[in-house]
Amino acid sequence: MIQSDPSGSFVLHVDLGLDLIFVWKFDAENGLLTPNDPPAVSLPPGDGPRHFCFHPNGRWCYSIQEEGSNIVLFDYDPATGRLSSRQTISSLPNGFAGSNFCS
Repeated sequence: MIQSDPSGSFVLHVDLGLDLIFVWKFDAENGLLTPNDPPAVSLPPGDGPRHFCFHPNGRWCYSIQEEGSNIVLFDYDPATGRLSSRQTISSLPNGFAGSNFCS
């Protein structure tokens, strides 16, 4: 998945295999992407980030992990494009014992 932040100043994309969410600065005038600082945020090995969305307030970003079957809430700084993990919750009910892949 690839999507800009609500301001259009940054572009984010997930890499399921690397367990990373990359953040790029977007220069709309020249149509260029450059790596942000830091260039990515890591998720636990094997979690497999798949989709994300921003809250309407523009300061929270939610990511669902396909392999880990969880949702991570990130605080998002729209001035710097930085993501900071705040909370991780399971997408499965307690006691679930089957196979599951969020997508």
